[in-house]
Amino acid sequence: MIVFASDHVNGSNTFALYCAAKNRGIPCIYKHRKGQFQTNESVKMQDCKIAITNNARWISNWPLPIKVNTQHGCMFLGTVRQENGIDLYLSYSNKHKDLMMRNGIREENIIVSTRPRVDFLYGLDEQSRVQTLTEMNLNPNKKTIMYAPTWTRDNFGGGTKGFFANWFDNIEEETKALISFLRNTKNFNVIFRLHDHYCRHYKHQVPDHIYSLVKNMDNVLITSMVTNPNSLIELFVSDLLITDYSSIAADYLALDRPIMFIKSHSDWIWNKENKWFITKEERTEFGYVIEDYDEFSKITDIMSRRSEKTKERLHYRNILVGNILNGTAGDIVLQKILEKHKDKKQ
Repeated sequence: MIVFASDHVNGSNTFALYCAAKNRGIPCIYKHRKGQFQTNESVKMQDCKIAITNNARWISNWPLPIKVNTQHGCMFLGTVRQENGIDLYLSYSNKHKDLMMRNGIREENIIVSTRPRVDFLYGLDEQSRVQTLTEMNLNPNKKTIMYAPTWTRDNFGGGTKGFFANWFDNIEEETKALISFLRNTKNFNVIFRLHDHYCRHYKHQVPDHIYSLVKNMDNVLITSMVTNPNSLIELFVSDLLITDYSSIAADYLALDRPIMFIKSHSDWIWNKENKWFITKEERTEFGYVIEDYDEFSKITDIMSRRSEKTKERLHYRNILVGNILNGTAGDIVLQKILEKHKDKKQ
């Protein structure tokens, strides 16, 4: 019996493993910060032998034989570290595993496999794209851009003035520049994906200083974990992703489509200490790094050269995501967890 604990209702690595367990008929409990639902009402916490989470703080004190951290997020930062009370960690490549080992995690406690959440991309097709964009009130005959800035905190180099997720009462310069560019063209749909922590600050309402910029633009949709918990479907309908160092770019690599990175103040701080897992230079290999706001004009050109960096994107996809993209990653990871539990019992 397995208990799952996640910050997300669906779309996360933890939820993908939960789906794999359900498909196997394994009795489960799924705990979420907003509540709990069960597949079997007779399952109790004391009956569970394995706990799987994307937030180690939740389960570190739970008295279970095996506790697994699915390592959601922070794929571009060198912050993967040993957590108190955690027995197993998911890693998505040998390079990622090496980083974890340098941070004190023992090799035998690391499972290397594809990110389970990419299973949710499997089976989506052109009909899914058209239907989803139509339901979003966006034009399926237009190309779609997704703008998804990350969340940064003071310990990430003191915060950055490059992302509107950081300074709540200001519109950041590249956000204004991007909106200005989009106002001059109606050729694209635009999805603004607000980070969950940003939304929590505003009690899950779109703040006026964001809404006022786009309220008269019928080709723009503002979305978040509240309006759509699973960001993967939004990534699937997008032809280009614009971000900074959010781990959402790792998910997008599974689709082999262009990525534009906005260079941040944190690039200078983190690179000095060599803490980036994927550096700015490496991001330049498989994506396009914007260093000046005028470079938003390159969007049209980049979208027309979709296959330009396919080889590089596939290389970094294997580092940041894995190469099992047929809908079975969750089941494969779950099997490895069950084998670890069996070995521990013996």
